[in-house]
Amino acid sequence: MEILEWLELLSANARSSNWLANALFILYVIVSILIKKSRYVVAFFLSVFIVECSLFDLMQEYQLYLTSFIVYSYIYSYAVNAKTKMACVIMCLLDLILSYDAYKYGIGGAHGESETILYENIEYLAFSAHIIIIISLVRLGRILDNIRSLFRYVFSVSCYSSYLFIIWYNIIKIQSTNK
Repeated sequence: MEILEWLELLSANARSSNWLANALFILYVIVSILIKKSRYVVAFFLSVFIVECSLFDLMQEYQLYLTSFIVYSYIYSYAVNAKTKMACVIMCLLDLILSYDAYKYGIGGAHGESETILYENIEYLAFSAHIIIIISLVRLGRILDNIRSLFRYVFSVSCYSSYLFIIWYNIIKIQSTNK
């Protein structure tokens, strides 16, 4: 009976986990596989690991943000295109602003009863910054070209298909009998 209770507790923890972090992790893994570079998923995993892991409880909150700043500034140095560099700059600026906010308005580096607007919306700001990084890694023009070529292939096959001629014949026949 203890095993069932333990499994029930595990499933409750899985349900209450942060779905934003899970979605971002999946997106980072997909993009990392597509571009064949793992540094972005490692940087995301490291930043989540620093915030979530109890090993880093001794650090103050602003130090956690500064550590994340260091990680993404390192990623900036290895970014290939200008869009990715700009996305890393946005993430670094967000980390610096959050670090300043935690140091200035937090109690011992951690926010107490008074929460600033930044601290209330920290998850959404970080999610947006990560989405900007993910979008900067994906070449949207290439995706649109592949979608266009897929549609071109599908419609060219159906256009020259004998089944389509039968359908057209039946439509014309139905229209002529309705008149």
